[in-house]
Amino acid sequence: MIDVKARVDERALVAALHALGPEHIMRFVRELLIAEDDQALLEDCADMLLKELERRASGRS
Repeated sequence: MIDVKARVDERALVAALHALGPEHIMRFVRELLIAEDDQALLEDCADMLLKELERRASGRS
């Protein structure tokens, strides 16, 4: 196995994923959650998603 580590600015990563489109973003997040097998990470992602959905439903930007 090859272990690769890199430092990437989070905005650059988000911009790169956004450029690939929604399907690639969902696949990336799914693979991250599967690879990490971390219940806390999964719960944090679910909480962030819920907060974003609530924000959008309330019409706030």
